[in-house]
Amino acid sequence: MTTRSLALAAVTAVILAGCSGDKADSPSPTGTGSSGTTGNAAGSADAAKSQAPTASEPSVQLDLSAIKTTFANEPPSVPDKPGRLSRSKVALGRKLYNETRLSRGGDVSCATCHDVNNFGQDGKKLPTGTNGVAGTRNTPSSFNAHRQYAQFWDYRATTIEAQSTVGMLAEDQHGLKDEAEIEGILRGIPDYEKPFADAFPRDEQPITAKNVQLAIGAFQRKLETRSRFDEFLDGKEDALTAIEKKGLKAFMNATCTTCHAYRTLGGYQAQKLGNIRPFETEDKGRMVVTGKKGDEYMFKVPNLLNVAKTGPYLHDGSIESLEETVRFMAKHQVAIPVSEDQIKSIVAFLGSLTGELVDPSVIQESE
Repeated sequence: MTTRSLALAAVTAVILAGCSGDKADSPSPTGTGSSGTTGNAAGSADAAKSQAPTASEPSVQLDLSAIKTTFANEPPSVPDKPGRLSRSKVALGRKLYNETRLSRGGDVSCATCHDVNNFGQDGKKLPTGTNGVAGTRNTPSSFNAHRQYAQFWDYRATTIEAQSTVGMLAEDQHGLKDEAEIEGILRGIPDYEKPFADAFPRDEQPITAKNVQLAIGAFQRKLETRSRFDEFLDGKEDALTAIEKKGLKAFMNATCTTCHAYRTLGGYQAQKLGNIRPFETEDKGRMVVTGKKGDEYMFKVPNLLNVAKTGPYLHDGSIESLEETVRFMAKHQVAIPVSEDQIKSIVAFLGSLTGELVDPSVIQESE
């Protein structure tokens, strides 16, 4: 089904829900309707785990079958990984991910904006590229990125391998001229000869732009987190607190799952920002890539994993808080009214999607 067909289906579903006057307890696990991410929540995963249901937050009755149908599986549209993730390939990818010499000013690396110690992003409204050049779009997290169907807000790259060198060649990011320059820089650094030879032993000339992509992709495929919500889906019903369960139910009742479903809660489709209630933004989204009017304001729907830690939000970083982002989505993407109490509980639920940070010093030791 095309993105436009999915969008039409979402609009129809919302209209029918409005006509019936009912809110479904368990909406369909797939489809489209909302776009964009949601943002900062208070407290850490450990703090949330220690909470217990209170008298003010009574236990919530959930349809566990519907929840598992909606969230238990990985998205079906994610590309396959390109070959074996060998220890040497992952180690090389980690080195390249942190290499500032792969930039015009020798001052930025992938890690500059996608900090693995900060959930794979920089926490800024907009990033800063080489020589202080201002970026134009909010930095997506590199954590769990390989579990999405495409990369970048305008989904111009299908895989994280392809994505890895696009930023190197962007003027407002690394600022390099072409792939030949990437290869020339690395071939001129003796310290890279052995790591490339170890990672790609069958290649007569292993230092190539393609192998740079494969190595960085191998490293990024290790940046995967597991949350308390994953534990809940796998049968640990007390992994979520009472307010988080209440928020999960509100999240589903508000039809957020038309775009944010599966284990990733998003990242498997694109959607128009302002799908139901128009929203004007200077950034034309996918239209910047294709030039097609029909792609105006089309953006990839991001996954919501670790979303409480990856603000600010939207493609332009224009919304600071998670609460305000939920409010925005309810208004512009699904046109379903949500109360402040529902917003509070949804934000609490989104906090349960926070996983443990991955230790990059350990990543290179695993297969």
